[in-house]
Order: sequence, then structure tokens, then C-alpha cells
Amino acid sequence: SPRDARAVFKNLQLDLVQFERIKMFFHADSEDALDGEITAFLRLGTDYTDNYYEVEVPLIITPKGTRDPRQIWPLENEIDIAIQEIVSVKTERDNNQVPLNLPYSKDIRQYKVTVVGRPELNQTQGAMIGVRNPGTGIGGSKSVCIWANELRVTGQNENNGWAANAFLNAKIADLAVVSASIRHNSIGFGGLETRISQRTRQATTQYDISTNIKADKLLPEELGVSIPVYLSVENSSTRPEFDPLNPDVPFEVALQKFETDQERDAYRDIAQDQLTRKNISLNNVRKIKNNPEAPNKIYDLSNFSFSYAVGTVTQTNAQIQNYEFKTNRGNITYNFSPKPLNIEPFKNSEGLSSPYLKLIKDFNLNLAPSQILARVDVDRKFLRSQYRNDQLGTAGVDPLFQKSFFMNRFYTLNWDLTRNLRVDYSGSVMAVIDEPQGDLDTEEKIDSVRTNFWNFGRRTNYNHTVNLNYTIPFDKVPLVNWIRADYRYNTTYTWMTGAIGQRDTLGNVIQNTREQTLNGKFDLIRLYNKNKKLEALNAPKRPSIPGRSNIAAEDTIGTPFSNQLLKFLMSVKEVTFNYGVVEGTFLPGYLPNTGLLGMDRAFSNPGLAFIFGSQDPMIRNELAARGLMAPSAELTQPFRQNRAMNLRLGALVEPFRDFRITLNADKREVGDYQEIFRNSADNPGEYLSISPTRTNTAYSVTTIMLGTSFSRDDSQNNSPLFQDFENNRAIIKSRLDAQNGSTGEYSINGQDVLVPAFIAAYRGQDAAESNLNPFPKTPLPNWRLDYAGLSRLKGLSDIFTSINITHAYTSTYDASNFSNSLQYQQGLELFNRLQEQRLPNEVNDDGFFIPIYVLNQVVLSERFAPLIGLDLMTKGRMNFAINYNKERMLGLNFSNSQVTESKSNDFGLNFSYTKAGTKVPFKIQGRETILKNDLTLRMDMKIVDTRQIQRKIEESSTVTNGNLNIQIRPTVSYVINQNLNLTFYFDRSINDPRVTTAFKRASTSFGGQLRFNLSQ
Repeated sequence: SPRDARAVFKNLQLDLVQFERIKMFFHADSEDALDGEITAFLRLGTDYTDNYYEVEVPLIITPKGTRDPRQIWPLENEIDIAIQEIVSVKTERDNNQVPLNLPYSKDIRQYKVTVVGRPELNQTQGAMIGVRNPGTGIGGSKSVCIWANELRVTGQNENNGWAANAFLNAKIADLAVVSASIRHNSIGFGGLETRISQRTRQATTQYDISTNIKADKLLPEELGVSIPVYLSVENSSTRPEFDPLNPDVPFEVALQKFETDQERDAYRDIAQDQLTRKNISLNNVRKIKNNPEAPNKIYDLSNFSFSYAVGTVTQTNAQIQNYEFKTNRGNITYNFSPKPLNIEPFKNSEGLSSPYLKLIKDFNLNLAPSQILARVDVDRKFLRSQYRNDQLGTAGVDPLFQKSFFMNRFYTLNWDLTRNLRVDYSGSVMAVIDEPQGDLDTEEKIDSVRTNFWNFGRRTNYNHTVNLNYTIPFDKVPLVNWIRADYRYNTTYTWMTGAIGQRDTLGNVIQNTREQTLNGKFDLIRLYNKNKKLEALNAPKRPSIPGRSNIAAEDTIGTPFSNQLLKFLMSVKEVTFNYGVVEGTFLPGYLPNTGLLGMDRAFSNPGLAFIFGSQDPMIRNELAARGLMAPSAELTQPFRQNRAMNLRLGALVEPFRDFRITLNADKREVGDYQEIFRNSADNPGEYLSISPTRTNTAYSVTTIMLGTSFSRDDSQNNSPLFQDFENNRAIIKSRLDAQNGSTGEYSINGQDVLVPAFIAAYRGQDAAESNLNPFPKTPLPNWRLDYAGLSRLKGLSDIFTSINITHAYTSTYDASNFSNSLQYQQGLELFNRLQEQRLPNEVNDDGFFIPIYVLNQVVLSERFAPLIGLDLMTKGRMNFAINYNKERMLGLNFSNSQVTESKSNDFGLNFSYTKAGTKVPFKIQGRETILKNDLTLRMDMKIVDTRQIQRKIEESSTVTNGNLNIQIRPTVSYVINQNLNLTFYFDRSINDPRVTTAFKRASTSFGGQLRFNLSQ
């Protein structure tokens, strides 16, 4: 119909300003349209309706049946127009001040060029091709078919450019070093690898000058000062090729809209991007001691150092009338490291010469700290951005400000109080110096900042860390000098300010952490050696010397039987222990501000105990009773505490020569406690503990399951241990019911019954006497055995250089990631240990007791790694190793009351033989060369049988996973030289699944490898 159009479009990303012309062919067929009655158009722009250029051309209809290419693709239908002719329409529209939202058209030859909005051909985002009925012909609607072909651009801008760099470095004696550079690139410059569209579209000139000056060289040397000064100036000036406000309009064309030279010069200044950076800094200005041998004094000027830096960045361009960024940074540091001032009052006392009085005689106290450090940092940033309006002025556009002013203080005190005791303290205070809004353009504003500065700002964060390391002086007491122990106490404290405007109602936040570690060792050999006879037995045998009688000391002090008995009784050589506890408290709603050491101004709250690591949960109640907690009844941040305890015990036992037994026992307990602690809305002044919960709790302890390690299932996968577990439930339930005097009973499939029954069954214990607590208190030892004495036996020592037999056993009980039941709200604090939990007293609708803690799963695991291991090495460089590993894991899941049992049996056989000087002929460059190097033969074989079984109470067991895996891997390796190695290998792997849902698989690979080592 008249004035109607149809079109297709395509989204794209094109930059067209570096091309000269845009072209496209059109062909039109129609039964009822005449030449010129239908037009085709091409629309380019940022979008298709509000910001676009449009080129419209009237169409010549191709006659029916013609084969003449000139009539099929008439030249009159072709769009062939200069890109700058299109852009000139927008320039003319702007000069005539036509509103941007109205279409503005101009006829250029046969084309009608229209512009709407502010399209930019340098970032064309879409193209639309369409057909239009302008309504100028005879009749109404027209039926027409058009073809559009080869939309393209031609005539690239090939104007070249140039660039140049110049550098200068100069040294002015020992006073200064000056560096300078200047760089310029013109419009159109680009590297050989850059495309034309990637060449620069602006002319840029940059220069920078920097210098490092030793200003102290200008002063008398006797002053003994160091004044390093750094100065730098950098300037960048950029002249655009295109109008920055119309990026597809050449800048020289854009200047034509101005009538006078003064207006054109003014716009040139506006369009030019000017960037200037200036910096000056004094780094570590300090007084140097004229006499380095002179003792340090606390008031020496050399203890002080000073740094200050100021920088400015200014920029102007077509968008920004003024950009100003100022930075001011400075610090003053005091660092004093005095010589130790040790007091040893009993050092020369003859009356304390007895070794039993060594602890008193060696008493010492250092009255001087090792280091005192204090530093004040000031950091101010000021950013002011003034953007231009559409008239290139600033009327109606307020400047934007971004400001920060921080004053931070840091303190360090390190003190070796004694030779065994060291205390380190480090603290920091973060403060904000508040500034009025906007420019500091009045005396009142400046005075406000000055006052805040000399008041050290508004504190936002205080933090300190205290580390205490103490070596317990057992070595000073002869009776216990065989004991070594170290104690470490680390604590942190943090005060964080609340949000401005909410501190009075929601308060601030305080938190602390405490880490305690005790490590020790009992050197029992040193204890045994306090007895002269036992010391002689422990002394190593002297090497035999020809001509002397080879009589050991032990042969002169007792009978062989008594000596061997004493050696056996002294088989425990050492015992070690490691105990660590990490705790933390997070308390929101604390009202007072922070002062010295993080305390309030009265130096009474939150208390020295809390700032040095106390984890007493009653701190919240004590502070509330003093009126120091937030009065708001809408506080939602929880009070939190966390605790992680780790205990590890170890022992080394050597019953006889070359036989070592390593024992270890581990225990770990982790938990978090949280609640909402806030003022009551109904009874103001009464603080409530809302929704107390104990979460992320985990418990792990080493145990022994040796009594059931070799239990076997029958042919139907039925386990006698699981049957014991089922039978134990009734026994455990009866014991628990008798133990708990509350109204209710235990469910036979409840958690409190299943866990003790599970542990008793798989540890091989009697359910009538086993522990009922689901968290075993005492860790049981795991072990590793190593014996290397067989190679000393006659008959074997002539064949083998070493024979090692190994055995290792580990077993653990784990309960992880559990929390309390919501029915219990009391006794959940972390000082209530899991092993000491009270009996449940809440029942469900069925009358069964509800457990205090809701467990998801408990796991018993056991591993022989290996059950038996044998490693032989012959004198002929033949190695033979056998390892048999056995593993099982049992998981009791409480959501479905079933046990998941995973078993693994692993047998490994390894054989290797290395023959030195093996002759192997090689032909190199036609000549035969015989090498005499190492040839290594190796055979690795492994059989792994895994099986996973689901066992449900009062139901049959089901194999759910597992397979039999067999691996055979022989290799032959030959060393050609130190960098080149030749290897041939064969790898056969067979997987036979234990379930019918999987298929048997086998894979074979073989080949050779030639490895060249590039390293020297």
C-alpha cells in the first residue's frame, strides 16, 4: 500500500569511516509497478528506528524475459555513494539546528539520504535493506520482488602517518639522575602488522621528565641526613582526526559550522585531549648516625624516618571540562631496636652450683624490648570531575566528587622477656578523616577537616595480634631434662565500627581469636641413660680393632639374659604429643568506641580477658548487664563462637635391633555455635538468646577394628557382623531405656541406638558392656611396623643387600557436619563437650526420644597399607617387592537406616633388574656402534578387588558396585647416554565388574618411547 515498506535486517559490528564509498546492486521484478514507482533503501546506524542513516534509490523494473545483464542489474538501481556525502547530511542538519528526532532528508543525485538521531558510522551496529512504496505512482498497492546483492565498501583511506621517539638519560655527578623522553605519532600511523582500520585516528604528542635527587648532597655532610627526592612531569596532547562529538565526521569538516576563527580555535581547544601528571615525593627521609658504633638511644633522631608524596592528574577534553585527581600520602615512622638488657641475679652465685638448682641460677630477665615500632600513615585522595552539557558549557551540570582521607596507625612491640619466653605485639588503628561535601572552598570547611585531622579522625577499625612463645625449661631440672615442651599462645582482637547513623542502635562489632599449641617430646633414651648400667646397654658397639679384644661394655655388667630383658623393657624410645585448640568469638551490638589496646576510654570494657583471647560465652550477658549492648530489638547479626581441637599422640618402640614400631593416636573435634543475642521488644532491658544452634560439628578419633578385620561374608553376601549389628539394637535399646529416667523410650532404629550398636558390632565388642556414647572419648593407637634385620642373617647376607618387611594399620571413626535438634535450646555452647552430652528428654509424637544432635552419617574406616609388605634387593641389582593391602569403609546412614560397606583387597608384585654394561649395537650414519650402558627390565603386576554392598536392616544385602581389576605392565629400558633413553612397554588392563549392569572390559597398549632430556 502507499507509504508502506518491508525490510530485513542484520546485526553487525562495522567501522566504515576509513572507507570512501558504499555500494550495493538492486534488481526489481513487478507485474503492476512502473519504473520509479518503487524505491529500495539501505539503512545503517546504531539502531533501526532512532539513530540511523538511510540511502533511498528509485528502482527500474527489469523487463520480462530479458537476458541483458545491464537490464537485470541496471546502473540506475545501484547504490554508489561516498560515505562523506552521507555524513554531510547529518552535518547540514546540525548546522540548521533541526531537532534530532525528526527525519532530515537531502537529495544527492538520484539518491535520497535521510538522517535520524545521531548515528555513528565508526560503530555501525546494524544494517537494514528494504523496499518502499512512496505513494507517488499511479494506483495504490504494488506487488514487487527485489534482489539486493553485494553490499560493500570501496576505497580505503590510505593516508600514511609517522612516529618518532627520543630519550635522554643524564647523571649530574652524584647529585641527581635525570630521564626524559618525547614521543609523537601522527594521524594514520600504524605498525606493519596493523590493518588500515586499526591505524591511529589522532595525533598524539607525549613527553615526560623524571629525576631522582639526593638533596642531602646540597647540605653539609656533618648533618648526616638522607633526603631522596623524586620529581616527575608527564604531558600528553591528543588532536583527533574526527569530531569527538560526531565520531564519523572529520574534525576539519566539523569546524566549518563555526563562523569565526575565534570560535574554531575555541572548539579546537575543547576537542583536544590534554592530560598532565605531576608527582613529587620524599622517600624515607632520615637522620643517619654520625658514629655507627654509638649506642642506640630511645630519643635519637635516627630512629625516625619520614616520607611524603603528592601527585596531581588533570585532564580536559570534549566530554570533561575539568578532571582533577589529587593524592597526598605520607608517613612518619619510629623504629627503635635497643641492645638487650639482661638481668641474671644468680649467675655468679656459688651456692647455686648444684645442677638441681640450675633453674634458679639461670634465671634471667631482659628489661629492654627487642623492637619498638610506631608508624602513622596518611592517605588522601580527592577527585573532582566536571562534565560538559550539550552546549559544551557546564550550566546545569554539577561536578562529581570522590574523596577519601585515611589516617592509619601501626604499632609493633617485640620483647624477649627471657631466653625461653618471647612476646610479640602488633596493632593497627584505621581511621577516616571526614570531609564536608563538595570543594573545600570555605574557611569553615577547611577548619572542619583540620579539626578532624588533629583529632586523629573517626576510628573505623582496631586490630591487634599477640604471640607468646614459651619453651618450658625442663632442661634446667635434672630429674625431667629428658622432656622437651613448647607452648604457643596466639590471639587476635578486632573492633569494627558500625554504620554511620546506626551505631547508637545496632552498635559495633568486636571479635577475637585464640590459638593454643602445646608440643612435647619424652626422650626416654635420655631417661634410661641416667642409670649407668642402662647407659652402657644403650651405647653403640665400638668397631672392632685388630689386635684388641672386642668386648662390649654390656658384656661386663650382667648376664646376656638380663641384658636382653633390660633392653626389651627399654624398647619405648620416645613419646611425642601435639595438642592444639583454635577458638574464636564474634559479638555484634557492642556500643563503646575503642581506645588504648582496643578497650573503651575507661579502660574497662570489653575487658582484658576478652581482648587477649578469652572465649567465655558469658561475655555477651556481662556486657548487656552493664548497658553496653545495642538497644535495638531488630539486630539480626548472630553472636558466634567456633572451636577446633586437635590431639595427636605418638610413640617410637624398638623391641630389638632393626625392628621399629611407630604408634600414633589422633582426635579431632570441631564445632560452631551461634545465636541472635538482642534486646527484647516486649521487655526492654532484657536480652534474649534467640535460635541457639550448634552447627558444622565434626568429630574424629582413631580406633581399632582388628577383631572383625578378617570376617568373611557367605555366598549370598550376608555378613555376620551386620547380623550382630541388628541383634545389638535390642541390647543397646534396653540399656539406654534403663539409663534414661525421663518419660519415653528409645526407638530401636533411632540414632541413639544405632550408633552404639554399629560401633560394638564392627569393633567386635560385647553390646552388653560397650560404651553407649556415640562419640568415643579415648583415641586408640594405630601403628606401623618396619623390620630390616633379615639381611644380617648368615646365608641371606651373602645374597641380599636389604630385606625390608613392613606392616601398617590405620582405623578411624568419623562423624561430620552435624547439628543440634531444634527441640533442644540449652547446653549447646562449645564448652559442653560432645562426650559429656546429657541424655535426651524430648519425645516425638510416637513417644520416642529425640536425639540432641542430628547425625547424617557415621563412618568406620580401616586400612592395612600394607597388611604385609616385602622388599628385597639382591647384590646383583635385582629388586623384588610384594605388597598386600586391605581396606574397608563402613558408613551408617540414618536417613534410611542402612550400612554401606566398601571393601578393597589390593595385591601388588613388582620386579626389576638392572644389568650394567649391556652391549647393544646401533648403526649411526652408516657406521655400527656398540654401546655398553644400563639395561633395566621391569615387571609390575597389580590385582585389585573392590566391592560395595548395601545392607538394609531386616532385608537382604545387595552388591551395588565393584570390580576385579588386573594390570600387567612389563617394560624394557635402555640408557643410550645421559640425555637419551629408549623404552619399550606393554600394558594390559582387565576390569571384571561385580554387578550385572556393567560389562567386562579389557584394554591393551604397547609401544616404544624415546626420551631426550634437555636439562643439563
